[in-house]
Amino acid sequence: MLQSLYAARIEATRRSVLPRDRRAAIRALIEERRAAMRAITERKQLIVRLSKEKRAAEQAQAERVRETKAQRPEPRDEARPR
Repeated sequence: MLQSLYAARIEATRRSVLPRDRRAAIRALIEERRAAMRAITERKQLIVRLSKEKRAAEQAQAERVRETKAQRPEPRDEARPR
């Protein structure tokens, strides 16, 4: 989607900008597209890293809960009134 957006913007620039300014305008759009793609890539990498960290934290918490339950003594029947 991003590629097609910039393709359309570049084509519009080719049609509307004066020939002497066209090259600079297209280069600016190409650089803008590169920056946008870089930002998207970095965001995806961050999302992946954060989801892995979250999953690891949840697994560690679940393990602590299991360990805590395993260490608790079982309730005795003596505690119930007769």
